Amino acid sequence: MNGEQAYVLVRADLLPEAMRRTVEVQRLLAAGACRSVQEAVQEAGLARSTYYKYRDGVRPFIMCPPRRWALLWLKAGATAGLLGRVAESVETGGGRILAAGQGVHGAGAATVWLLVECQGPLAPLVEALQAIAGVEAAGVAEDTGSGGPEWTGGMQAWSRSPC
Repeated sequence: MNGEQAYVLVRADLLPEAMRRTVEVQRLLAAGACRSVQEAVQEAGLARSTYYKYRDGVRPFIMCPPRRWALLWLKAGATAGLLGRVAESVETGGGRILAAGQGVHGAGAATVWLLVECQGPLAPLVEALQAIAGVEAAGVAEDTGSGGPEWTGGMQAWSRSPC
C-alpha cells in the first residue's frame, strides 16, 4: 500500500468494535436520529475521540439498486413552459432525465424524446405525461428493465415511435 490511500471492502463482523460503532454513529447522524455528534456517540456507546479518529476512514457499504433506463417519446404542441412541466412530472414520478431531444414538425407540433432513469413502473409516468396540457400523446419507445450503463439501445427505438 506504499503510503498511498488504499481502500478495502471488509465484512463488518471482522472489523474492530470501535470501527463498527463509528459506522453506527454515521448512520444515526445521516438518518437524523441524533442532532449532534455527542448525542450519536452516546447512543452508539463510543468515545467521541474514537469517533473522530475513525470517521474519515470508515464508511458503510451501500448497495445501490439497479438502474432502469427507458426511452420515452411524446408528441406536443407549441405550448409555453411545456418542457418545464414535463421535467417536473418526470421528477415527481421518481425519474431523472438523462438526455432529451426534439424534432419539429409542421403546424407547431414537435416530437420530444427523453432518456429517463427510473425505479418504478413506467405506466404511471406515461399517464402523468399524457395528462399535461399541450401533450397530445406519450409512450415508451424502449425499456431496458434494469439494464443500466451497458444499454446499447438508442435511436433505433426512436424509429418505432408512433409520432
